[in-house]
Amino acid sequence: MKFYKKWAFRLFIYVLILNFLAFLQTIRFAESFDSQSQFETNMLVISIFSALCLIAGLIMVGITIKNRDLNDIKSWVATIGLIGFLVFTLIA
Repeated sequence: MKFYKKWAFRLFIYVLILNFLAFLQTIRFAESFDSQSQFETNMLVISIFSALCLIAGLIMVGITIKNRDLNDIKSWVATIGLIGFLVFTLIA
């Protein structure tokens, strides 16, 4: 497995985890209304890391597609998942 295929899948997993953390942060803030500034800081950091991972993952997927290396399930999952997250990001 070439490095870009492996990293595309890893970055897809990182984007999933970061979006789940953003979801948990939102739920926790909605329940308690503790500190708005802390919530905003946490969401900013999470969203920046998530956007960076998404962009890097899309670059790796682009390299994978350019080299026609979509021959295993990890490559397909990373490609479909990252493109799906891109669509959701553009819609929101």
